[in-house]
Amino acid sequence: RPPTATVTTFPRIFRWLLSGLRRRRRLVAPFCRFLWFGSVMSRSRLSWVGGMVLAGAALLGGVACSKITAEQRNWLSQGQQAYEAKEYSRSIDFMSRFLETELDAPETQRALYYKGLSEAYRGQRTSAVQDLMHSAEMAHDNAMTWRAYAAIGSIHFEDEKWDEAADAFYEASKRMPTLPPKDVVLYKLGMARERAGRWGDAATPYEQILAEFPDGEIARSARRRLNTRTDTFTVEVAEFAVPSNADYLAFELEQQGLRPTIRRERVGPKDVYVVTVGEYPTQSEAEEAAARVRERYPTAKVWP
Repeated sequence: RPPTATVTTFPRIFRWLLSGLRRRRRLVAPFCRFLWFGSVMSRSRLSWVGGMVLAGAALLGGVACSKITAEQRNWLSQGQQAYEAKEYSRSIDFMSRFLETELDAPETQRALYYKGLSEAYRGQRTSAVQDLMHSAEMAHDNAMTWRAYAAIGSIHFEDEKWDEAADAFYEASKRMPTLPPKDVVLYKLGMARERAGRWGDAATPYEQILAEFPDGEIARSARRRLNTRTDTFTVEVAEFAVPSNADYLAFELEQQGLRPTIRRERVGPKDVYVVTVGEYPTQSEAEEAAARVRERYPTAKVWP
């Protein structure tokens, strides 16, 4: 069974949004050349998700031609190169120069996007969300728009702003093609809704994963969350293939004054027996309880 997905750091969860796979496309109209990008998802604490490539995803495809100056185009290019070199302060500087002189061109969406990502890497989270939101709202290019919303959702998720994260992931999922990493975004949407206490709404993205991405580890995790639907959080202490082992652990926990429960789950062709402790109305309360349980049982984790 795949591990429970948890919050990850910005650099790890976003590499698929941020990577610099680049190719050039020449348009027929003069002076209009746009950069196209793929994106790669890295391994994160959603560790069962391998690296995924969105081949040919355009960040600026399909927008109308604009007549920015050579100097402005150079700022965009330099800002992008600085970002790809992980020189985030320089990237912010170049993109800020562009934004000081141009706000109406389609390329402004691109400048805001890269500036926002660079700010997020620099820990400037409030300004990052503001710039990414402005980029998303420009909506010149759908691919860039959903990436901006997904980045906003992940920032809010890390900051445990569950409602804001859910709203941003939802906006991203509406605009994404039915290709990975849409399944990841839907899964994070379901988790954010659960942690916001929106249990009824959480089922919808999991059901969508099973409809659009029926195979793979994320689908199996989504199916498990649907099969064990609840309206409270609990602490999973351990799981066993042999029921007597689960009984023994439950007895141990009772001796410590805890009230364990054994839940049988179907995982593939076999049953597993999951020992849990407690019911908590909020995720933060469950995390506090899990921290205490982990002092003796290191595998303990919050579910869902």
